[in-house]
Amino acid sequence: MLSQEDFARGFDRDIFEASLDEGVIRERNDPLDEVQRSVITDRGATSDYKVQALLRACIHGNMAGETSSPASLILVDYQLQSLKSDKVFTAVTTGFTFSEYLGNLSNETKDKSLPTVIAYAPFERPVKLNQSTATEGTTQNAQMTLEPEVGGIKIGSAGFGGEKTSSHEQKYFEQGRAGRHFDHGRAHVVWWNLVSNKSQGSEITPQFRVAMLVERKSNAKFQADFKIAAKAGVGYKVQEIKDKWLYKTAIDDPIIFDPSKGPVGDLEGIDPLQLGKLKKRERLESLSFVPGLEMLGEGGN
Repeated sequence: MLSQEDFARGFDRDIFEASLDEGVIRERNDPLDEVQRSVITDRGATSDYKVQALLRACIHGNMAGETSSPASLILVDYQLQSLKSDKVFTAVTTGFTFSEYLGNLSNETKDKSLPTVIAYAPFERPVKLNQSTATEGTTQNAQMTLEPEVGGIKIGSAGFGGEKTSSHEQKYFEQGRAGRHFDHGRAHVVWWNLVSNKSQGSEITPQFRVAMLVERKSNAKFQADFKIAAKAGVGYKVQEIKDKWLYKTAIDDPIIFDPSKGPVGDLEGIDPLQLGKLKKRERLESLSFVPGLEMLGEGGN
């Protein structure tokens, strides 16, 4: 464990090694029961490291017709930017935890929403992103020894050596992964992870979008707790950034969703009564597409 002397002296650590999940509230609902606020989080106003998550679109409806299960489609845009060219974001993990709306606990007879994440994009399967190519060389030493004989007697030896160099193209990738966590069989947590192309020292994709299809048991309000943890440039000392990051880690107010509200954002072509069609991976991934984010196929480790 770090001592007070360590903090006073300063030490090197990834700026976002602290998860930013605990501490002061960053983004508040105003009023307290604000529904579907547009700014989910906005961090780094006084820092060279900028982190934003904005509600791009939200529509409430049903899975397959008016008499089917209620459902909601939610899209969120992310932007992570470093103003320092030599200190970039190298990884980010973000997620949402869905639950009942906690602002009305006194009404126990109210139908529960029981929001469940039944589909999500991108990265339902691990993928490789944004390929880069580097030429790598391999040098091998080759040795040969000759031992001539005269009348069965060795008269000495001679050695010959040389180096052989070969080269090949090596492909490197950024990686994207995602998944869910379950509680009593209900997928209430969904997360995404981006890891940079470490071999090339590049940053993660600065802009990306996620899509969530949430099935519900009723049209009652529900909410989602938001979390994000990112890693950026090594070499800053805690004492230099304590007032901006590590000493003021953040919790954002939950995002409150109200199925009685109209759609938010541009969702042209989406039928609110047929949201179940978006369970197909390619349909939901098309909604999470962002120009510049090149998916190159499945890949994990």
